[in-house]
Amino acid sequence: MSSKFPEGVLACTGLGKAYTIYARPEDRLKEWLKGGHHGDTFWALRDVSLSIRPGQTVGIIGRNGSGKSTFLQMVAGILNPTEGVLHTRGRIAALLELGTGFNPEFTGRENIRLGASLLGLDPDTIEARIPDIAHFADIGHFFDYPVKLYSSGMHARLAFALVAHVDADLLIVDEALAVGDAAFSQKCMRFMREFRNRGTLCFVSHDAAAVINLCDSALWLDHGKLQAFDDARSVCREYNAMMLGQTRQQGIHRSGGRILPPPVVTEIPEPLLTAPVTEWPDCFLDTVDLVDETGASVHALRGGERLSLQLSGRIDKSDPSLNAGFIFKDRLGQALFGALTDVTLNAHCDADGSFEARFIFDLPMLRAGDFSFTAILASQCDHSLIVRARRDEAFVVRLDPQRVTHGLLPIPVEVDYRVVSRVHNFRKSES
Repeated sequence: MSSKFPEGVLACTGLGKAYTIYARPEDRLKEWLKGGHHGDTFWALRDVSLSIRPGQTVGIIGRNGSGKSTFLQMVAGILNPTEGVLHTRGRIAALLELGTGFNPEFTGRENIRLGASLLGLDPDTIEARIPDIAHFADIGHFFDYPVKLYSSGMHARLAFALVAHVDADLLIVDEALAVGDAAFSQKCMRFMREFRNRGTLCFVSHDAAAVINLCDSALWLDHGKLQAFDDARSVCREYNAMMLGQTRQQGIHRSGGRILPPPVVTEIPEPLLTAPVTEWPDCFLDTVDLVDETGASVHALRGGERLSLQLSGRIDKSDPSLNAGFIFKDRLGQALFGALTDVTLNAHCDADGSFEARFIFDLPMLRAGDFSFTAILASQCDHSLIVRARRDEAFVVRLDPQRVTHGLLPIPVEVDYRVVSRVHNFRKSES
């Protein structure tokens, strides 16, 4: 690597990728036989210069066709630049198009061996990690079936399980989580949050909220050009303003005709989800169930129901500050709400430490999608929270609101309108 970029995991100057588009098939043959140029040049990416430092988490945003995948394919070594200089260092693991690099005739196990060896792992290390990879993918006996029999979701599981276990210095994830179920998507988001502590991450998404939640920086590409590369929140704000047809100045929050400075938002980490689990003897969660007012277990909901989340397990009674709790998460693993017991479990359990806890709440009105509950046992020690046991995605539900949802929250809105015509005149209200 050139000494010009001694610190960056990735650095490029004047990077560009061009393709030739031919109006007719014979134009390609003429160019090959006679030379010259017989087509139009299309620049998928041009004049991109940036540097990504070790440990940086970069979200890459932009409309379809903006050059995001082209940029990442060059970083991963799949495409060669047409112009400019690109430098990378360390091991790069890329999760781009589903199934890229997999031989459809090979089994999942065989493809893992092949893919891990291409990423530089020795055979002994690969064999030692295959059980963990198979557990992460969680595709059961299909792990030993040919990949050509896999669904798109199983492709995603196998591919992510591979890149999660190859000790990458730079991890690239390009919209591959869109096909997975809620539990798998949250498992991947949880891994990427943990990966930020030891590596560099490039994450492509059309969801600005996911970029802000996961990344410290954002790279905005538009029509193959670099528009912005800065703090994730400010770049996403400008991107959203552009998508709404506003200028950057119009995208700034306004009140009463007065331009206000951008709000100062401090990200508060959720220790119940991010803290490592410090195991405690005989401390575990057994069952997690969500029931309605009739006591029936429910997985499909409309929103607004009165529900009861029931937890049971066992604790070590010597811990005087242990509490049970839960976190309700969306598809991307973002905590929406949660609670801990008001009193410690020590004084409210059986002689053998068995306990039951119940949380009763009204489910918010939410847009359609998959959500999950994470169950937790945690104790307060010296003003800090210590997680003793945690079951991620312990209970998964699907919400399907009765009415079409616009936006993130389907808040009931009363509609009042009047129709006037020569024939009749009536007024109607609905909510």
